[in-house]
Parts: sequence; C-alpha cells; structure tokens
Amino acid sequence: AATGNLAVIEAPGPGEGLIVTVDGDTLESDVGFPVEAELVSLTTFENTVFVARYMVAGSNVGAISAFELSSDYLGFSTTVSYNSCVDPTDITATFDATSTSYIIMTCKHNTLVVESSNLKLVQAVPTPTIDGIQIVEPVSAAAAGDYLFIAYQTELVEGERFESKGLLVQYDISSFSIVGSKRIIGSTIYLVASTTRGLLLTSSGFGKSFFSQMQITNLQTVITMRSDGETFGHMSITPDACTLYISYEGSDGTGGIRSIDLTTSRAEQMCTDSPIATSPVGASTVMNGTLYVASANIVTSYPLDLGNLCPLTGSRVSAGTVNITINAITSMCSECAPPLSR
Repeated sequence: AATGNLAVIEAPGPGEGLIVTVDGDTLESDVGFPVEAELVSLTTFENTVFVARYMVAGSNVGAISAFELSSDYLGFSTTVSYNSCVDPTDITATFDATSTSYIIMTCKHNTLVVESSNLKLVQAVPTPTIDGIQIVEPVSAAAAGDYLFIAYQTELVEGERFESKGLLVQYDISSFSIVGSKRIIGSTIYLVASTTRGLLLTSSGFGKSFFSQMQITNLQTVITMRSDGETFGHMSITPDACTLYISYEGSDGTGGIRSIDLTTSRAEQMCTDSPIATSPVGASTVMNGTLYVASANIVTSYPLDLGNLCPLTGSRVSAGTVNITINAITSMCSECAPPLSR
C-alpha cells in the first residue's frame, strides 16, 4: 500500500476475534486473521503489532499475541498467556521511555509489564493502597522518560463533590515503586505520555469531560480544558508530538474529533468539532500524515497535510461485515515514522 496498512479488530461472535487489515490509501479491507478467543485491543511498537486478548474462549485469563510486520502485513506471531492477568482491558507500550522497551497490559486486578522482544513478564504491578481510596481497577497506562503512569477507576470517597472519580499513580519504571499520585475527576480515563509534551489525559464523568496536560516529573497541571455534555475518549498523537487528537461522544449521540496544538508551552485547542457520521467514536492512530479513526463498523481517514483545517475533512468506509471493536486500530506501516501512542 502506498501509505501503509492498518489493523482493526472485529468480533464475529461470542468468544471469537478477527484482526482485519485495512489499506491506508483506499480504505479497503483485505486479509482477516481469525482467532478463537476474544480480542481486546492492539498497538504497534518496534514493527510489531501486539494484541491484548483472552487466551481461549470461555476463560478470563489474559494473553498477548505479537505479530511481526512483513511488507505492512501481519507475519509470524507468538502468543504468551499470563495467569496473573484476569480480564485484560487495554495494551500500550513504552513509546517514549528511556528504559528497556516494554509492553504494558492493564487487567482487572493489576497491570502487566512485559519485555517487547520475548513477552517475558517483568512485573505485575498490583493495585495500590493510597490514602484509603477504594480502587476498582486500572483503566489506562502510559510511559514517558523514567516513569510509568497508570490510571485507576475508584469508588467515591465520602465528602467528594463529583459522583465519579479516578486516581492517577506515577511509578518509577525501573523499580515500579510509587513516586506520586493525584485524584482525577471522572472514571473514564485515557493517557498519552511524551517527554517533550508531558502527560496528556482525558477523563469523563458526572456529565463533564476534561483534558489535562501535566508535567511528567511531578504531575503538576499545566492546563485543563473542560467540556460539558460530551464524553472524551481515546487519544492519538502525531509522531512529531506536535498535535493531539481526542475522540468524543456528544450527549445527542453524535461524535467527532478535537484537535489540540501541543507546540506551545500550554496546549491549545485548534479544532473543537470534526464530526464523524457513525457513533460511537473510538480509537485513532496517525500514520504517514493521515489520521484514522475507528467508529461503529467504520474507519474514517483525515489527511493532515492540508493545514489546520476546521473541521477536518475525511472519507470513510466500512472495514468489514461485522462491528469493529472501537478501541482497536493501529498502524502497520513499517516505513512510516514510529508512533508515540497506541
């Protein structure tokens, strides 16, 4: 493909998964890789597509499959299961960390850190106990510099104003000891981290959504943007770390993409509304100058080399005959600039 291929996850039926290749230029679906287990999420790191999945149908044990990329298609794969992972929820990598390359998979009771080269378990980061806060489960993770960040959904503490809260915990990525923590408004939380742009976070709850930019060393907030009546979701960042894209859902059932300029000292909104025709709107990825967004059975592409248009102008196509898992889309372009986020 001229611009590289994408990988998306579909769910043909209960306990089944399908990884579908989508041509980044024509948006036509191509090869499908069936798996006899539910697939949860995926990411691309070091020319390998890593998939968070259940090991077998009917089991709650998590596993990771690693597919080597060959000419922008999925090649040889290996799968490792982890008995310590119950109900996997997401997967990412240490895109901008200074330590050994890791794959990070969040599970219901802990977060697994595994070596990218052989999927060997390095650390199962347990759910922490901090200030008597009752933690439900980890929901998102990211890494930058010397730090690992994990966002947790928590129970409401008596006296807190908002109905839903989260907890952001900062870890040393070498020792996995806790460095700091911070309460977050909202229980739906997504993280992206960059050594140059800081920790970028979306959170939603109680009818409100927030985007925050924080310093990665001390979690000090640089800027917070608030939106009422919308639910912020997944984020993707351009390989040059200049622009961030946030998926959102409106209270009227419509959704779209917000564009955030990261080149200034404090992040600034460039475009608040680039609508997408199908809902719900899910994950996105940037590949070779194009933003790709997965929504309900649709992949929408937005060329990014036309300047700071608002709204962005995109084209869309059905990527298959069944529903796309909306939290799963990733680049498969071996010749493109490597991503800085899932």
